[in-house]
Amino acid sequence: MASLVTGELAATLKNAYATPGLAAQRTAQKQVSTGSGGIASIRSFGSGSITFVVNIAQQLATTQGTSTKTTQYAVTVVSAAGGWQVNDIELAGAGNQ
Repeated sequence: MASLVTGELAATLKNAYATPGLAAQRTAQKQVSTGSGGIASIRSFGSGSITFVVNIAQQLATTQGTSTKTTQYAVTVVSAAGGWQVNDIELAGAGNQ
């Protein structure tokens, strides 16, 4: 994933995944998640960054059943030496518009 996201975002994602208790819960519930996404709109752009609003559909299967939900996220990509990298992901309704 290092080539797709900035180092700062990679560290944030790693810390979020390692939240105490969550990994054990995922294992105990035998969680399996699949997802798909698509760009809904471009929120903003400049010479070195673009922010897209994306629709992410997630299907989560657990020992307790299956659920499906779609959520909108604002994804900001920045120009980097090797191309474009994701710098920020947040709920589309949060933060700067």
